[in-house]
Amino acid sequence: MPNEPTTPDTREKLASQIPAVELLMKLGFSYLPPADALQMRGGRKSEVLLTPILRDQLTKMNRVRWRGREQAFSPDAIEGAIAALRDLPDEGVVQTSEKIYDLISLGKSFAQTVEGDTRSFTLRYVDWDRWADNVFHVTEEFSVERSGSRETYRVDLVLFVNGIPFAVIECKPRGTKELQQGISQHLRNQRPEGISKLYWFAQLLLAVNGESTRYATARTPAEFWSAWKEPIADSEVLNILNTALPVDEMVKLFWRRDDRNELNERSVTPQDRAIYGLCRPERLLELTRLFIVYDAGQKKIARHQQYAAVKAALARIQEHEPDGSRRGGIVWHTQGSGKSLTMVMLAKALALHPAIKNPRLILVTDRVELDKQICDTFRYCGLEPVRARDGRELRELIEQKKVGVITTIINKFERAVKGVGHLDEDPNLFVLVDEGHRTNFGSFHAMMRKALPRACFLGFTGTPVVLDEKKNNLRVFGDFIHSYTLDHAVRDEAVVPLLYEGRHIKQDVNEAELDLWFERLMRDKTEKQKADFKKKFATADHLNRAEQRLWLVAWDICEHYVKTFANTGAKGQLVAPRKDVALRYKEIIDEIGRTNPDLKVSAEVLISPPDSRDDFEDCEPSELPRVQAFWREMMARFSTEERYNESLTSRFKGDGDPQIIIVVSKLLTGFDAPSN
Repeated sequence: MPNEPTTPDTREKLASQIPAVELLMKLGFSYLPPADALQMRGGRKSEVLLTPILRDQLTKMNRVRWRGREQAFSPDAIEGAIAALRDLPDEGVVQTSEKIYDLISLGKSFAQTVEGDTRSFTLRYVDWDRWADNVFHVTEEFSVERSGSRETYRVDLVLFVNGIPFAVIECKPRGTKELQQGISQHLRNQRPEGISKLYWFAQLLLAVNGESTRYATARTPAEFWSAWKEPIADSEVLNILNTALPVDEMVKLFWRRDDRNELNERSVTPQDRAIYGLCRPERLLELTRLFIVYDAGQKKIARHQQYAAVKAALARIQEHEPDGSRRGGIVWHTQGSGKSLTMVMLAKALALHPAIKNPRLILVTDRVELDKQICDTFRYCGLEPVRARDGRELRELIEQKKVGVITTIINKFERAVKGVGHLDEDPNLFVLVDEGHRTNFGSFHAMMRKALPRACFLGFTGTPVVLDEKKNNLRVFGDFIHSYTLDHAVRDEAVVPLLYEGRHIKQDVNEAELDLWFERLMRDKTEKQKADFKKKFATADHLNRAEQRLWLVAWDICEHYVKTFANTGAKGQLVAPRKDVALRYKEIIDEIGRTNPDLKVSAEVLISPPDSRDDFEDCEPSELPRVQAFWREMMARFSTEERYNESLTSRFKGDGDPQIIIVVSKLLTGFDAPSN
């Protein structure tokens, strides 16, 4: 067929394909020669399911149980379950994949009659609880017809669970370029004119070349294919490799080959460790069930640090304190490493854990925008959290015990516990605190503990604080559950390196200009008032807020941005110490642009409402009316704080203005804007 070589590349077979098949067989996959696999597809290369195996497994795994009686599902139900998988319309790779994922995860209900009593019963495609009750097959040189064509593309290896393709592996010769070609072939195959039907079902995709491996899932862009860095001892894999294959399996594998000597005793390779870590039957099912999420139209699979953190957290919560509460702790994962998705995956794992009855989650942040962001993340991933609008509603949601996932801002606990004390003493209540390094050292955290005395508290942070007795994450939450530092993330290429360039603004401000500015300001003041004012502004902090200092900083920012980043698509954040200072920066940057068009930079201000009760408010009383006036203008334009936030952040993430967003205690963590 065009586009399909008649024989596989011998180099890739010897380097990666034969060793991969060997290890997979020793891990428990039965080998299917290509001809046998095609026969099980009814001789049709347009089919990707091994229907006879699927039919047999559906019949074996599923029983109708009702009032002490048990019987098999009807043949019509079995055929209906097969048709539900096979006959799905093409809605795009990710959308169709999600429907298949829901089917194989949840099963499908069919009406069955037991002695005249008709009820709905769920038929399972996979036995998730007893992995060994499923059947696993591997085949090679798997040709599939392209959409709307009789031409075919061929993939090197396909792994099947109960006749359903769960993983696709491209095997290449050694070399970085060759490994990238394997990823490119996966991406080509998923195009509309390719063999996307195979990728509807595939949960795990690998490109291997003997010395290295990259993995992903459907529609993952090339730059996000990851290496699996689980610490696996060579001896653990070597014990598997030294296992002898049954004679009949050897015969099936080598009946037409001249490469029989390739299964001689050999050392463990990075490819072996990755296949063992990702593809052994029980792990493949675990990754599929707990560590795949659909996030805002994208299918994502856990990176190694997310998997390790969830597994470590599950182990930790099985330990108990003397009062019966579950032990908590800190997950320290550097910013940009996917903490929010780690929390989603942990939530899934808790919900499906057989030893935890009726788990409920409270997701706690310390900012409105973070609360919305994490709520949206959970919702995009198929979970339906409820956002507590105020402390009273938070109390009601906790006490009623009807909601599985609640999101809230930490300071709402103060109102929630007022006058009532404890709200819930359930040890199966899990409190996941995002950005646990900021607001959990004082009364807010104490209020949470008071409201939920036996809950399990799990802190997630990119920057743990372990300074002293007062500010110490470990004292608040418990010791580290798992850590993934910036150095680890950079080595994994999960985040880009942090590059720092110090910008030094001249500190010795022109004395004559400053004196003139001071005299104008103090014109109507008494000598005592002048002395008090001088004393106040003697500190570096207040000097830095002085008008001339703001002009110098703003000028340097405009000049640096125009020379370095203009017309590159890159944008920037200016973090101001106070809301009135943020507004003044905006005015100065606008003025610089008006008087010096070559330095014109567009800027907008994003702040929280002026509120004297806000712990993060730091505004001079004389400047508060200015901030209030700005806020009234924003509310007149956008009507709500949420719309104001969404409008500015979406514009900042886009291609147009603003080029610089000026913030005070906002968007500093968890803000996903690649242009920033």
